[in-house]
Amino acid sequence: MKICSACGPVNYKTEGPTEYGKWHGEFDRVFLPMGEFHTNRVGNLEHTATGSENFRSFAIEKAHP
Repeated sequence: MKICSACGPVNYKTEGPTEYGKWHGEFDRVFLPMGEFHTNRVGNLEHTATGSENFRSFAIEKAHP
């Protein structure tokens, strides 16, 4: 499974902490509305309702706990 550095497991089952669990900062992190996007046939994110590949126009602010 391919996942981003922020989504990776923070601990190994038996070996302790991993290098994951925090954003690596190599590019902007964009939060999108859950369930509104899919990967299209050419591998890009596509907004399901509109067909738009401009995902940044749908960005939402990160919710703070």
